[in-house]
Amino acid sequence: MRSKTPDLVRQEFYGLLVAHFAVRALMHEVALKTHVDPDRVSFIHAVRVVRRKLPAFNAISPVQRKVLHERVLDEILQERVACRRGRRNLRGVKRKMSRLAAATTSLSHQTAPAREHQSGDSDH
Repeated sequence: MRSKTPDLVRQEFYGLLVAHFAVRALMHEVALKTHVDPDRVSFIHAVRVVRRKLPAFNAISPVQRKVLHERVLDEILQERVACRRGRRNLRGVKRKMSRLAAATTSLSHQTAPAREHQSGDSDH
């Protein structure tokens, strides 16, 4: 983050979240309008379109903004993401074990003394 104080870092972070939400909202609108799967709309392409069109959006009249909005939606739809294949294997969590931990565990099982019954205990 470029900000120097915690309050400004927080403000910058919230700004990034709002920008992300705005781009995702446009992508969702495109998907609803064209009956396309939302996962097929490219986030990176949508960000590039918004960055390119944002200065024009502020420079035009409110009447023309609706037309520009429709153009932005059409341009976002032009680039789609290819369908992803499904997983062939289940996702697993790899656990890295220390060699020391494995050696210690195996030694502790081998050298554990057997418990003997004390003379006062009964087995009943």
